[in-house]
Amino acid sequence: MTLLDFGACQSFEREFTDLYIEVIRAAAERDEEKILSKSRELKFLTGFESPSMESLHVRAVLLLGEPFWGPQPFDFGAQGTARGVRGLLPQLLGGRLCPPPAPSYALHRKLGGVFLACAHLGGRVRCRRLFLRLYPPLLGPQKPGGPQKAAGGAPRSGRAPPGWGRGEPRTIKGG
Repeated sequence: MTLLDFGACQSFEREFTDLYIEVIRAAAERDEEKILSKSRELKFLTGFESPSMESLHVRAVLLLGEPFWGPQPFDFGAQGTARGVRGLLPQLLGGRLCPPPAPSYALHRKLGGVFLACAHLGGRVRCRRLFLRLYPPLLGPQKPGGPQKAAGGAPRSGRAPPGWGRGEPRTIKGG
């Protein structure tokens, strides 16, 4: 099966993706303080939200991070993530002090499409293992100053993992 969604071909600025992946990392580690601090840095939050709005935001991000919580395969067919987020949306939208960063709309469209495709197919994927394997430079200890290094000591290029260039079909094995 091949799915082409040319509306989801938008690329993103490095600064946005670096911060976004840190929010996901914080959700994977269930680090609520880091979720809040990185969400502020990414401009999802202003820093002036009420404690109840911050709590709602953290709950939504943790729901989205659930596939990355453990080594077991995440069962997209049996999960209730979409239902959980949908239940929080009215309160989240009513309590927002600023719109989400513009690139997040396209990114969430991409991620939502993948998530729904996996759910429709009843996918069971070891998401945490994939996450840890595909983004090691972002998951290692942060060193102050100087460029971050990729595995093997090479400077981090800001590009997708090797072989993930445009137009190249990729197979992801989740097992």
